[in-house]
Amino acid sequence: MEATLTPALVDGERVAALSGATLDVINPATNTVIGRIPRCDERDVDVAVAAAKRVAPGWRSTEPPMRAAALLAFADAIEARGEELARLDSLDNGSPLHEMRNDIGLATSQIRYMAGLALEIRGATMPETAGRLHYTTREPFGVAARIIAFNHPLMFAGTKIAAPLIAGNSVILKPSEFTSLSALAMADDLQRLFPPGVVQVLTGLGGEVGDALVRHPGIPRIASTWPSRARSAA
Repeated sequence: MEATLTPALVDGERVAALSGATLDVINPATNTVIGRIPRCDERDVDVAVAAAKRVAPGWRSTEPPMRAAALLAFADAIEARGEELARLDSLDNGSPLHEMRNDIGLATSQIRYMAGLALEIRGATMPETAGRLHYTTREPFGVAARIIAFNHPLMFAGTKIAAPLIAGNSVILKPSEFTSLSALAMADDLQRLFPPGVVQVLTGLGGEVGDALVRHPGIPRIASTWPSRARSAA
């Protein structure tokens, strides 16, 4: 029986890689193929970045309490699907189920914390002479990319997108090629709760889609957690 493809999330749509290429999802405990994910590349990154740039002004202008409400709803969705997501992570990366269940609570608490900071993103005013006002404002960068590691897939995916989203950035998430299933499962909720293109999920090899994200001139901010050499060589 052929393994089922779990599509990426690009510009609000669940899609395969433009090339049609895929990667097998292997359960490390049994060494069996349990699914397939898109093997995205530079072309998919270009499409995602164009979408992220297009929608960034609208998300930036969304009132902070509304951005917070979307994040809180996202945390609720993760919590409601917690057992399903924890089991996906356990199958995908071989970690004990109890550890992955614990990650659900860590993820939701961090997302809710970030949502609570929506009204704390402020500038400052500085004393000046009469008739003058000096002030600073905090502005989103526009597009942020997040490349996450394999060992805590759900927790990293949920928490790493929360801060840039609450600050008004659109986000492109690249999960580890070894453990992408929970991020792709969360894409169902991201697709439902956020405007198309505000959050996108691209899967594939670090040396292909990851490298394209890092080098792309349309992404001014990126954060990553690199896996260990031993795991990445496995």
